Amino acid sequence: MAYEALVIAWTESPMLRLASLASLALLAGCAGAAPPPATARAPQPECVFTDAALVPLLGASGLAVAGSINGEPLRFDVNTGLGITALLPGVANRLGLPADPRRQSSFGDSGGVAQRNLLARSVAAAGQEWSDRSLAVRNFRSEGDAPFDVMLASDLLRETELEFDLPGRRVGLHRRQNCQGGGPGWTPAASLPVVLAEHNVPVVSVRLNGQPVRAALQSGNNRTMLSQRAAERLGLLQHAVRGATTRASGTRAETVRGQEYIIRKFALGGVVLRDFPVVVERDAGSEEMVLGHDWMRGQRVWLSYAGRRLFIGSP
Repeated sequence: MAYEALVIAWTESPMLRLASLASLALLAGCAGAAPPPATARAPQPECVFTDAALVPLLGASGLAVAGSINGEPLRFDVNTGLGITALLPGVANRLGLPADPRRQSSFGDSGGVAQRNLLARSVAAAGQEWSDRSLAVRNFRSEGDAPFDVMLASDLLRETELEFDLPGRRVGLHRRQNCQGGGPGWTPAASLPVVLAEHNVPVVSVRLNGQPVRAALQSGNNRTMLSQRAAERLGLLQHAVRGATTRASGTRAETVRGQEYIIRKFALGGVVLRDFPVVVERDAGSEEMVLGHDWMRGQRVWLSYAGRRLFIGSP
């Protein structure tokens, strides 16, 4: 209908013809106009991490660092194998923290009985601070020359780039910022992809005597452990050098006793550890292997939760 009216106006009046031409030109200009260019986003800067964030580990063994809860000085054990940061019961009683009405936690080694979490205004460790956090209460076996009060777990660690320098007896919790990429400032000798399993426990694939094994990285454990089913699959019980019965401690409330065996070749990507001792235990957890912090004693290690990578370098 609009097209017919325009044709009639064109044939009847010169003035209308001029108006019609102007309208057509305007419509043609609108139809062909390009959309305004999108505003270009400024590129994110590259992440830069330095040794300035490294803090000393307490004692000659273990991964304990100085920290505090609500300003009360405490010792924290850095434990990538635990899902939620947890206090020892005696420490929880001493601090008198209020109960968290919305959250509770249970653990398999404590019979699976749920217990109400506690609320902390401030949790600080290794130069980092977290506000208003829910904390579990759990028994742990605290051994060695640096007993701890708190297990600093993946719920807080995953907000950092985590660095272990055991040869230098240092650890770094590098706060992630609005930057691109994550990784060490030093050149790694190897890099492995990481899968975050249940409770954000990092899992990597390693090779024992040339055969693949899935391993959970549990830095709170003092020894690397292998499940009996994995040891049988690898033929380890028949062919490896057998050592004495030994003890291992970590996220559990009790010390585990197991048989020590020597792995001829333990490969983490391009890094190979020779004649490495592991403790074979009937139940090492949900994965075939648990990597304690003993394998890191001669390495510098960087765990990027954001980048899902494990970097290994020389000390």
